[in-house]
Amino acid sequence: MEKGLLIMIIVFVVITIIHLITLKIHKLSKVTRDNYRKKFFYFYGVYFLGYGVLLNIQNRFDLIGIGFVIISIFILYLNYNGKIDSSWNEIIKKP
Repeated sequence: MEKGLLIMIIVFVVITIIHLITLKIHKLSKVTRDNYRKKFFYFYGVYFLGYGVLLNIQNRFDLIGIGFVIISIFILYLNYNGKIDSSWNEIIKKP
């Protein structure tokens, strides 16, 4: 019982921290937000590339690891070409 309550409190604290960070980022200029978004997707792609390679090294051949590698290369390619863009601004502008 106490263990479950502790896990629930930790989850609430993490969600609160993420919410406060997103509120701070929302107040920044569009250029700065785009810069943070680009850095996040580079980190995301490199992280999953490393995880996929690690899965393939550990299991010799792993379909999930190969899937992670393919998806991460695709994300890195799209981010490098500038194709990953938030359409939220276009949604807000439309009546």
